[in-house]
Amino acid sequence: MGQHVYGLSSRYSPDLSSDSILLNIHLGNLAIIALLLTAMIHLLYERKKTPLPNVTTFRSVFSYYLAMQLLIYGLDKVFGNQFYFPEANTLYTPLRQLDKDILYWSTMATSKMYLTATGLIESIAAALLIFRRTRYPGGILAFATLGHVLIINLGFDISVKLHSLLLCGMALFVIWPALKALWKLFIGQEKVDLQ
Repeated sequence: MGQHVYGLSSRYSPDLSSDSILLNIHLGNLAIIALLLTAMIHLLYERKKTPLPNVTTFRSVFSYYLAMQLLIYGLDKVFGNQFYFPEANTLYTPLRQLDKDILYWSTMATSKMYLTATGLIESIAAALLIFRRTRYPGGILAFATLGHVLIINLGFDISVKLHSLLLCGMALFVIWPALKALWKLFIGQEKVDLQ
């Protein structure tokens, strides 16, 4: 499709790895399909005079997916499965010759305390997202944590920028109904109910 529809040369590999051109094309195609399906579903529901599915259902699905992702990443950090000590070829390479992403990944495993702390924060956010009563605090913690991850991925050019942006957007979608109340609470210093 990349060659025939979008005119890309054959030098682009057909792999859909994170942040690749072909993945972005694929996501663009999926967005177009999603918009068409949304319009068709909307017309179908309008014709049958039935209400559309509740947005709360989507928030619940996003919450569970975020909880799963955060728990996987969090436990991987706590148990030392996400970051490894640098390989010998990295250790003997002068720093100026290392790419930023290799430099970041190679030094993260040297701080067990940082990995454990960030892993525990991600795991706590995951646990809070599971239950409806604690979904907003979990979503806020998830949004802050994933925002931090997104900044790291952008700043060090780590190749999961699109995935972390998607997770951050999902966390924002989960907490969206509470944003006005949070503004009143923290900025306006008013008493609010986040039920």
